[in-house]
Amino acid sequence: MHNNDLTIKACIEKILETMHDLGYSKGNIEAYEHSYNTFLKFCSQNNYTYFREEIALEFLKQTYGLELKCLVYDNVNTKHYRWRLRHLRVLSEYSRNQIFISKFSKFHKPVEKDDYWNKLYTLFMNHLKNDCDYADSTIRSKELTIRTTMNFLIQLDIHSLDEISPKIINKIISKFIHESSKSVTYRIRHLKQFFTFCFDNNLCRNDTSSIIPHVTIPHTAYLPASWSADEARQLLDSIDRTSSTGKRDYAILLIACRLGLRACDICRLQLEDFNWETKEIHLIQKKTQNAIVLPLLNDIGWAVIDYIKNGRPKTRDSHLFIRAIPPYNALAGSSAIENIFTFRIHNAGLRIPRGKNCGIHSLRHTLGSILLEKETPLPIISQILGHQSIKSTSTYLRLNMKGLAECPIDPDKVFNDEI
Repeated sequence: MHNNDLTIKACIEKILETMHDLGYSKGNIEAYEHSYNTFLKFCSQNNYTYFREEIALEFLKQTYGLELKCLVYDNVNTKHYRWRLRHLRVLSEYSRNQIFISKFSKFHKPVEKDDYWNKLYTLFMNHLKNDCDYADSTIRSKELTIRTTMNFLIQLDIHSLDEISPKIINKIISKFIHESSKSVTYRIRHLKQFFTFCFDNNLCRNDTSSIIPHVTIPHTAYLPASWSADEARQLLDSIDRTSSTGKRDYAILLIACRLGLRACDICRLQLEDFNWETKEIHLIQKKTQNAIVLPLLNDIGWAVIDYIKNGRPKTRDSHLFIRAIPPYNALAGSSAIENIFTFRIHNAGLRIPRGKNCGIHSLRHTLGSILLEKETPLPIISQILGHQSIKSTSTYLRLNMKGLAECPIDPDKVFNDEI
């Protein structure tokens, strides 16, 4: 019995067909085809009909001398064969799920083949997905912490939770020491949650969570950088809107400046989210899962129309913002929006202050600062930015809540006057 009824050859044919439908270039398709022909020849010689990861690893070892434990780029000995590894990962995913996936993390290793830790990993992940009301991004963050920790424990030859001592806990935390203090705080919370889950479910004798240090970072410790209205205008004016990419990037950054949308929400915008009759944008925020309605301001509307009519590639994908090169599908998450922002910031000649976090999220802070200068009440700013808590808004804007004026304001007027 096999997990699927598609042979290796059938999977490859489907992959190449999908690539053609998605608009991949002829050269790219031919590169995949050449790589797969080499793999098919190996499978034929060894009488392999259905795909298994072990077959791919054996192929890499015998054909290219690569000794890997899994189909993951390790940044050490596979640099010259990275594209071959990618082709096999695409085949592996399609064989398992009949889904064409072309984007993979380079450095995330799965849990090493250890029955004990794999069992705990599976139980905890099922708990996060089935018993907890977490966003996908939160689950991924917790999963990364636990997976990294488990692989580290395996390296230390530790195969039981009850073998973990305070000294080992310190070593685990030191694995994340290169990250920001806020990130380390989250990692520690993830570890506490995992160890508590294991103890509560009788998966260990000792409550390991009790030996993890308690760390609290003040909510006001993280104050992002922002841009002036003139700098925001300079950013937008620097974009060449005669090209299709320029039309797309201008619309993206205009939405970020005017409406303060998070990168994760911008890349998820659908064509149907825009109600042109009522001049509104309807969406569900990814972070909060709250439904919000934003004004479809005139300049945003015309920028989006210009992109749709004169810059957006023809595609079946319903997302508003599409890749500029094949395959013509949605942008690859928040990272794609961040890359666009970084490129355009440098292209505009704007300098990022040293030591400051100046991702596209800083445009949310810019919008908030402009609203604050106009004496907009905190609840209104919170609503515009889509915050669940006024506490978040006061942190972003460095506010003293007692000093807020209670005067309403027209957001459209603010946007038109200031940016």
